[in-house]
Amino acid sequence: MKQPLFVILILITLSCTINNERKPGYVFPSFTGNGEDGLHLLASYDGYTWQEVDDYKSVYLQTEGLMRDPSICIGGDGKYHMTHTTEWFDHRIAVTHSGDLVNWTPTEFLYVWCDYRGIGTEESDGSSWAGSSLSEPVKRDSLVKNCWSPTIFYDDRTKEYVIFWATTIEHPDVFPESWNPEIWENMNHRIYYIVTRDFKSYSPRKLFYAPVYHQVIDAFVAKVDEENYVMGIKEESLQQLHVVKSRKKLDTWENMPPDFWQDISETEPFAGRDVPGIMVNAEGNAIFRVGEDWLIYCDYWKTKSNGAFLTRDFETFTNITDQVQLPGWIRNGKIFEVPVSEVDRLLNYKTEGPGIVVEPIPQATWR
Repeated sequence: MKQPLFVILILITLSCTINNERKPGYVFPSFTGNGEDGLHLLASYDGYTWQEVDDYKSVYLQTEGLMRDPSICIGGDGKYHMTHTTEWFDHRIAVTHSGDLVNWTPTEFLYVWCDYRGIGTEESDGSSWAGSSLSEPVKRDSLVKNCWSPTIFYDDRTKEYVIFWATTIEHPDVFPESWNPEIWENMNHRIYYIVTRDFKSYSPRKLFYAPVYHQVIDAFVAKVDEENYVMGIKEESLQQLHVVKSRKKLDTWENMPPDFWQDISETEPFAGRDVPGIMVNAEGNAIFRVGEDWLIYCDYWKTKSNGAFLTRDFETFTNITDQVQLPGWIRNGKIFEVPVSEVDRLLNYKTEGPGIVVEPIPQATWR
């Protein structure tokens, strides 16, 4: 009788181990200050309670400039791939790669506006696009204001990495319906994107999301199922967050159909200025699944705090901020899912000393 009981115990142990390994964990990448000292990480077993990785020391330092708004995905190769903002005003985005989230390749800068030749060439026609050599430096066109909050999304169905970011082309004839010279630095953002399968060759730059009457930044895409996607987006002039849904069939992201995304004017904001129960400026959304629920975190940058919401249909949102435990204000980062074993490993990762120490760089005057 002892042998069958012993076998049963082994089977139960193996079952628990397998189930635990299938259970996801979560990582929250972020930055401090103005982004001088690189990447900081939090990890969580449940998406609600977060712990600092290595006492919140930096695990990656950019080779130049800043490291703001980090976005990380797990690719089809099993590795981690990150994009981040490089400066307040720049025409590049940064890309780097890691096998363990703490050791990263040197920063590679992608000159995503390499072929811009003035008004009317916001979307590349491909004729002079340097898709296989985007890391070769080129002179910045004076109309290209910035590249903010680049986000990387890997679609395991299409096997593509989609990188999208917000840029202002500083001219009243580019999206004139929302041009407002009284806005700080003449900002008038729309979302642009490129696609790659190997980080060697990139598709020509195209518009990813460009509602006619709305300035938009901080896009974040989540795959709901094999046919449907959602995108969190910030209406910049109103300082509000929305979720828009896909509304067409998608074969590949490189050939994303026109009007793929729902117009922001068809949705109601769930967080931000003048939103009942919130009433503070919001940005930096991250959407991720926990069981049957979807959680959305955001950054209340003006009050230096965070918000969290729960939804199942992306139409009704419940404020669950009081259920979330964060060690402090966590800046504009994009939460992503990892195997629970990765959370174990990260929370056991410890280094000696104070970590990376750099001189502070003043932020732009409005923040």
